[in-house]
Amino acid sequence: MTVHRLARRARFAGLSDEGDICSLLFDGAKSVRACQVFLSWLREQGGECTRHEFSQFTRDLQEGRIVRGFTYRRNVFYGIIRRRLMDTGFLALESRFVPSGFKSVLKYVPVRQPIPTWRGPPGQTFYRLAWEICKRWNEEWEK
Repeated sequence: MTVHRLARRARFAGLSDEGDICSLLFDGAKSVRACQVFLSWLREQGGECTRHEFSQFTRDLQEGRIVRGFTYRRNVFYGIIRRRLMDTGFLALESRFVPSGFKSVLKYVPVRQPIPTWRGPPGQTFYRLAWEICKRWNEEWEK
């Protein structure tokens, strides 16, 4: 998604409306739903998952085992949801130490954005838009 489309949507819909981060980042209803399912699953996993667990989640989502009646293709999930979350810096692969095996493992983790919490930049600018999106992302993980 380009910044232009995101800015246009923000102007028309208004960022002050109650909505989640997934509806701001993704266009299609199915992509929004897949992102919501992923974020709730990641929250259940304690906010981090290995590459294998992530891969198993996408397989289960494709088979319809995560949410009854909802399927989302695995390659589309990797190409749209994962890629956009990684490109925007909301999701990252970080090394975590596993005490049982005395080794480190790469895990997907949500990245809380370092923004000022007291107030955002003034006006209808790109900086205000970015601040609002980051604020919503941080609120998503404070729930």
